[in-house]
Amino acid sequence: MNPSGASRVFVTYASALLRGEKMQPPPFPLPEGAPFYRQVWHVLRTIPRGEVRTYARVAADAGCPGAARAAGTACARNPLPLFIPCHRVVAAHGPGGFGAGLAWKKLLLKNESSSTRKARYSKLKK
Repeated sequence: MNPSGASRVFVTYASALLRGEKMQPPPFPLPEGAPFYRQVWHVLRTIPRGEVRTYARVAADAGCPGAARAAGTACARNPLPLFIPCHRVVAAHGPGGFGAGLAWKKLLLKNESSSTRKARYSKLKK
């Protein structure tokens, strides 16, 4: 795929995501990063649309139980948040953070929930 074709694919996916449409992200290799970050990013790509996981669960799934804060740092350093869905990761007692702001995180989760009806994010409605 040529660069302009790849750009169109990514723009189409991002636009669909923001409209709440169900669409699989385009395939692409994980970005460069620390080995633990890359493992977390891999785990993030496995979280189904409309579902959420805690930072602790993501850390455990990445092979480092007890490293919830480090998983949060990996989410914060995610260079492709719409394509590696860090917005699907929440804190044990609240929404957690999101580089683009909590309003964006809530919007993305709401859009995904409206199309799947599986998300459990009621604690985000505070």
